[in-house]
Amino acid sequence: MRNPRFRQGAQEARAALAEAGRLARGSFSQTLLLALSLGVAPCLLRGLFFVNSQGALLSVWEGWLHTVLSGARPPEGLVSLLAITMRQSGMDSLMATLFDLLASLLAVPLLLAALALLYNGFARRDTEHSAMEAVRLAWGNRRNLVVAALLCMLAEGVAQIVPSMVTGFLTLLAEILSWIPVLGAVAGVLAVVLSIVISLLTDFAVTVAFCYVWICASCEGASGMEAMARSWRLTRDAMGATVFALAGLLLLKWAVYAILGAVWLLAGRALALPLPALVCSFYVIHGFYMAALGAVASALYLRRPASGPSAGRYGNPAFGVIKSANID
Repeated sequence: MRNPRFRQGAQEARAALAEAGRLARGSFSQTLLLALSLGVAPCLLRGLFFVNSQGALLSVWEGWLHTVLSGARPPEGLVSLLAITMRQSGMDSLMATLFDLLASLLAVPLLLAALALLYNGFARRDTEHSAMEAVRLAWGNRRNLVVAALLCMLAEGVAQIVPSMVTGFLTLLAEILSWIPVLGAVAGVLAVVLSIVISLLTDFAVTVAFCYVWICASCEGASGMEAMARSWRLTRDAMGATVFALAGLLLLKWAVYAILGAVWLLAGRALALPLPALVCSFYVIHGFYMAALGAVASALYLRRPASGPSAGRYGNPAFGVIKSANID
């Protein structure tokens, strides 16, 4: 029999995902406009930066896939190619790095804050300018958003130290054991697989811990560390629902990636669509995923208990913050 908490968390997550869908459909045009302008457009531009800087790596992958699908033996094994990709993908150009910083400080906070204001009733949903109103309200609170973004980036950087150290240790261990025929091959595979899994789990843990930051900063008036602490308390009070809902959304994104990849392999290659086009489509999907993340966070937030140990002085939204933004 399944654990009752597991079952309850899964049920609450399904309800939250359904509520997120209702929120998005209820403000479909506004959500789509925000997603396209602040989510998809920056992600697509980032994808173009990646394709431009990693063209040689993508050509290697394209040649490897062509060799494998033609039935021949590729010169590089999959594990070796994945290891090369992990090392190479972290070497971005200066322009791409600066763009990532700008997107993390402005585009992402504005998108998630505007969606939070829209879904939580701080911006009207019944007008054609609702999306712009939500962005204007979010922009009026830009100082809190930028500080929260900087702190989130710092927390993510600190969290990434662990997978970086583990990756380095596993790579060193695999090199030490490489001279042993069977054990060396197994160690190499495990090093790459565990490095990818640990990195993904770390990213997911950061997302779970701070998924309510933008709601707390924009709808409750919390600033900086307050918003992060409040976000963690909300996560802790609904850990099961938050983890399952965000995991479900992440799995949905990866399922879409898999479908697009299969379509490209079956039809895209026949139509001479290059691999960079598929990579850019992945970035577009990530832009929509960011908007969906805002909807899911708002759905979870709206389902939070009305009172409790973590409610404190945040029990009611900080309407004064929104009013001052209107005056600005």
